[in-house]
Amino acid sequence: MAPIVFKDFKDCLLGACISVNHDPTQYFNRLYATFGHMSSAKVAIPPQLQVMALAALSQKWEMLVLIVTRDILLQDLDLSDVCTAVLRQYQLETVHHNSGKHSANKISVVKRKHSDLS
Repeated sequence: MAPIVFKDFKDCLLGACISVNHDPTQYFNRLYATFGHMSSAKVAIPPQLQVMALAALSQKWEMLVLIVTRDILLQDLDLSDVCTAVLRQYQLETVHHNSGKHSANKISVVKRKHSDLS
């Protein structure tokens, strides 16, 4: 069991870097699974260190983590709070970005229709 736990930990923490352009859900799921495997193997990682494991996040998300955690006492720090904040921000930006594309597409269609009428 120890080699599997070590490999999971290494792959999850050292081999990961989350791009700002990709949904971080998959990384967080892998992170939770890794900590679950470690806990099953009697290698519990304190919640505070679990949050610190988010060092693989890009600098953009790292700044969000600092903002989210600034008013939280160290003993109250929880990985799920930080993951939720990052996912919410990613979803907001994705919706905002996609709505801009949709508007641009609508404008192009209107322009084409207008030029077809002339």
